[in-house]
Amino acid sequence: MMINRPGESRDISRSTYLIIFFTALFLRLAYCFYLQKFMWGSFKYVDGDTPTYLNSFMNLIHYGRYCFDLAIKDSCFYRLPTYPFFLGINYLLFGKFAWVSVSVLQSIIDAVSCCLAFAITRSLNTDLIAQRIVALLFVFYPFTLVWTPIQYPEIIGVFLVLLAVYLIIDKNMVLAVLGGGAALVLGVWSKQYIIALLPFVVFLVAARPDPKKIIAMSVAIYLSFAVLYSPWPVRNYVNHGEWAPLMGKTTGCRHHLSDFNSAAGFVALFYENPKDALDVIVADGMLTLPQSKFVYAHRSEIDRAARLAFESGPSFKTWRHEAVEINEESIRSEKKVADAFVSLSAKAKSELGFMEYYRTGVEGFQKGFFKTTYTAKGGSSLIQSLLFGYRGILVVLGILAIFIAQGRVRWFVVGVLLYWFSTLLVLSFIHRHVEMRYLLMSDMLLIICSGLTIGWLLDNVRMVMMHKGNKA
Repeated sequence: MMINRPGESRDISRSTYLIIFFTALFLRLAYCFYLQKFMWGSFKYVDGDTPTYLNSFMNLIHYGRYCFDLAIKDSCFYRLPTYPFFLGINYLLFGKFAWVSVSVLQSIIDAVSCCLAFAITRSLNTDLIAQRIVALLFVFYPFTLVWTPIQYPEIIGVFLVLLAVYLIIDKNMVLAVLGGGAALVLGVWSKQYIIALLPFVVFLVAARPDPKKIIAMSVAIYLSFAVLYSPWPVRNYVNHGEWAPLMGKTTGCRHHLSDFNSAAGFVALFYENPKDALDVIVADGMLTLPQSKFVYAHRSEIDRAARLAFESGPSFKTWRHEAVEINEESIRSEKKVADAFVSLSAKAKSELGFMEYYRTGVEGFQKGFFKTTYTAKGGSSLIQSLLFGYRGILVVLGILAIFIAQGRVRWFVVGVLLYWFSTLLVLSFIHRHVEMRYLLMSDMLLIICSGLTIGWLLDNVRMVMMHKGNKA
């Protein structure tokens, strides 16, 4: 049973928020400008995908076209606009010192996220211990901390998810409908996986202090989202003649055209992380797959597709840093390679057994719970194993909250768990590749549930100790 002390919870003063905010801010700034080198041996502020966000905005400013690569049509749909605008404005204002401004701003934003998590827990009218546990978990959570200096949208995505949830469960109906809808739109425009939260808004509405007319309120939020979201697909159709509600068919990058994506889709049927196998195609024109009846029967076709990709695939040439001009010949080559792998994928889907076809999806799903393998370039494997072990424990505790929460808190927990599981299912079985940062937004809501479980456990331990003390 979740023990509530409404009076005690309402006695929290503004100083608590200030303590949470400044503790979180200090820790994040310290990490950005000092601790990350101490932990990993180097400083890191940009990564491989950073230019795809920045160039999208800069091309809009300089050439009037919002796209990553002016020569590739699909790049007009590649990056949803929230983070490119955030990053681009920083570069316009601060130029070569944008790495400082982005680090500071993302540290501030994540510190506000810690306050939002505390506020959400308070809005649920939970025990004071649970509220403080949630604040501690967020302030010291390593997987938001490490993203604060990196010019990627994870920190803003987390903030917008928490803001949307806070506004939706708040008493003010106007803020819930308009503010919650707007925060969800900006959230989806920062990380498209946040769209998995939409079907479960009804559970958040049910967690409000006055959950009257749940269906009507939910419909109002959905309508608000639809209206505010509409400029993006309308822009895509009017300007580019394509219906692209989220992103285009490809990433719009020269190294991720349809030839590469089709190859990745085929290889992902055999490996949860297809990167190593794709790297071999890029370097040698060979593709090694786990032995099976399918691979044995289609070995020559697989070899031809891999060789064709190596010799003429424009994406594969770009990965090798060969200059590739986008022209009719390269477009034909791209299509030829893509068709070869699409054909193999279709045959594999029909010929592989059920268990074999879904094996990589199951591996990805397991990875979403307990990540056990780490890249050599990602820092100390010991530190990574400890960090991901800690995350795994929090995931389990978050799931256990469903057995502890009662009343409207249970509606909140159900919504969070459905959001988390649906995100993981899509990544594992449809996207066919689970990067842990893709789960970060749903993870952070699940951590609120972890805090509820820990708070309940600590409260029960305290009551047992008090009972024993009274007996003595």
